[in-house]
Amino acid sequence: MGRIIGNFLTGFVLPLRGGLFLLRHRRLLALATVPLVLNLLLYAAAIAFVIRYYAVWFAWLLPQPQAWYLLVGYEVLRLLTFLLIFAAFLFSFVFVGTAVAAPFLEVLSARVEHLLQDQRGIQPVRAQPWLVELVRALGHALLLLLIWVVTFPLSFLPGIGPPLWLLESCLLLAYNFAAFALVKLVQAFRV
Repeated sequence: MGRIIGNFLTGFVLPLRGGLFLLRHRRLLALATVPLVLNLLLYAAAIAFVIRYYAVWFAWLLPQPQAWYLLVGYEVLRLLTFLLIFAAFLFSFVFVGTAVAAPFLEVLSARVEHLLQDQRGIQPVRAQPWLVELVRALGHALLLLLIWVVTFPLSFLPGIGPPLWLLESCLLLAYNFAAFALVKLVQAFRV
């Protein structure tokens, strides 16, 4: 039981150790911050765009009623639609963030592995070309997005929807991590 708790607590410390590793190797810090800055700029621009034009778009979908008693329902519906769009932004951040950050994180991972292998005297693993890694990462992100979009309506089936959604989420996570492990395994045997 103590080992399980120790491993659990180690999970909280690992991001701090990673941050300290980046601070010790400042050349890697740029590779770690560029995807974050790109994602933040992309989403700030998208949110500003939606906020700027949301009233116009909503008026195209549903014109504002003239009667005062319908105006309350209109405003509530408008707020709920905005919250739904905001929730979609939050969920899409995972997929878009993965696609935008993938090439940088692949290079970052290769450089960290190279640094750690040099410290231990191990022969470094040869990295694939950047464009090949970009296409592979984008393909995985788009495949995950497609699977999610196709299976999302399952969550609305009465009774069996939530268990099917849970199963689908588990399968997506398994695919995501299995694909990562498979790529690392293939790279290890290429040497």
